[in-house]
Amino acid sequence: MKIIITTIIVLLLVFPLSASENTNKQIDVGFTISNISSTLDPIIKFGNENNKWRISNISLNGSNDKRDNLVNLFKSDDNSFRGGIGIGREYYKQITNYMNIIWGGDFIFKYYRNREAMEDIDEPLPITIRTTEYSNNYTAKFNAVLGMNWIIKNQYIINLEYRPYISYAYAENYYGIDGVSIDLEETNSDFGYNVMPRLTLTFCYRF
Repeated sequence: MKIIITTIIVLLLVFPLSASENTNKQIDVGFTISNISSTLDPIIKFGNENNKWRISNISLNGSNDKRDNLVNLFKSDDNSFRGGIGIGREYYKQITNYMNIIWGGDFIFKYYRNREAMEDIDEPLPITIRTTEYSNNYTAKFNAVLGMNWIIKNQYIINLEYRPYISYAYAENYYGIDGVSIDLEETNSDFGYNVMPRLTLTFCYRF
C-alpha cells in the first residue's frame, strides 16, 4: 500500500505547475453527480484558463455505537471511519468563447475502517463470550477525464465528463473469540481492474 501512495505522490509532483505563463487565476467551486451514484460530490478547481488542479471525491464520516443491555447481559461497542480524497489535473482546448474540450485525470484514495466488539454472558452457565471483529479497507484508483465545458456569463460552468478508470483494493480482516478458546485471524487481498465508464455532470461557480 505504501508503494501505491508513494507512486501517486510522485506522479502528482511531476505534473507541470502550469501549462502556460497565463496568470489569470480562476477558482471553480461546485458539485458533481454521476450515472453510478446519485449523491452530490463537492469539487474544487483552481488554476487558470488553460489548466487547473482539481480536488474531488472528498469524504469524511464516522460513527460510534455503544449498547449496554443489563437485562440480557449483553454489551456491544461498534465504531467505523470512512475517508477519501481525489487530486487531479485538467487541461482545456478552446473551441469557442463559451465552450472547451477538457482532458486530464484524477488519483483517488479511499480508506474504510470498521470495528465491532461484543460481550455476551450465556445463562445458566457463567460463561462470558467476547468477540471482536475489525477490518481495514484501502482503495486506490486512477480515472482519466475527457469531456466538455460550457461557460455561461464567465461565471457558471456546466461540465460533462467521461471517466474510465482502473482501481486496486486491499482489505485486512480479523475475527476473534475468547472465552471458548477459538481465535481466527485472516487477511484477504483483492486486486482487479474495472474499466466501467463513469459519466459525470458538474455544476460550478467561478470566483
